[in-house]
Amino acid sequence: MITDLLHIKGFSYHGFSSGLKEDHQLDLVIIHSDHPSEAACLVKKIKNSEPLEIVERQFENHKIQTVVINSSNSNTNTGELGTQSVHKEIQRAALTFQANEAHVAALNTGAIKENFPITEVLNGISFAMGQLKSTSESSDTTARALADDGISIKGYSAQMMLDKEVIRFGAIAQHITNQKIPIGTIVKVILTDLNIEGQILQDILNDIAFNDDSTQKKSNVNEVMMILASSKAKHKKITQKTGDIFDQASAKIRELYHMLLYHT
Repeated sequence: MITDLLHIKGFSYHGFSSGLKEDHQLDLVIIHSDHPSEAACLVKKIKNSEPLEIVERQFENHKIQTVVINSSNSNTNTGELGTQSVHKEIQRAALTFQANEAHVAALNTGAIKENFPITEVLNGISFAMGQLKSTSESSDTTARALADDGISIKGYSAQMMLDKEVIRFGAIAQHITNQKIPIGTIVKVILTDLNIEGQILQDILNDIAFNDDSTQKKSNVNEVMMILASSKAKHKKITQKTGDIFDQASAKIRELYHMLLYHT
């Protein structure tokens, strides 16, 4: 059981079955915060993909409250129909979870397939209303919903002390196990209760990617790494890229980033 998302204040989550996989297996993830979280995202595209460009645009304001991720159908470059599907997911999630559309991100992950089952995904989002939790079971279903043919899931957790308070981090990351299956996009999600401005969080991710040659490794899939920070921790808010608190937080994020990079 993967319980690494447990105990991170401000988030609820769950994995659901919307019918994309056989035998009612879990295929849809919803992650929600009780208010718009500070957010950062890195997207690596191997080719132009409007759905992933929408993801990047949604993170530009560094505020995300709801994330929708379906597995089993990546469909990363489907033209106008793909673009419309992502917008419909965002609209449905915003309506279902009472979030601003500007604070919703939708991602498609898994094997590349021809047709995107938008009706099933939209119905799954609506079905999820009122069912999100922050329990060991919901952490595990969230992870299992991201697993797919050729993709396994690993969970990671970490913590640190800032201003005498425990700050928690949890992550779920997809790992390709079968190179023969044409996987379109893999996703890594980090949740934390760190109290930090979204732009500073984005700067940390950008600095890691720019300064570490290992992040430039060749890949035949698109990759998305996102961090959501609920800012529920009571330490002094990190608003500048200076000082001991920033240095400690930056080092911990780098550590977890590398853990996801090297071990998945």
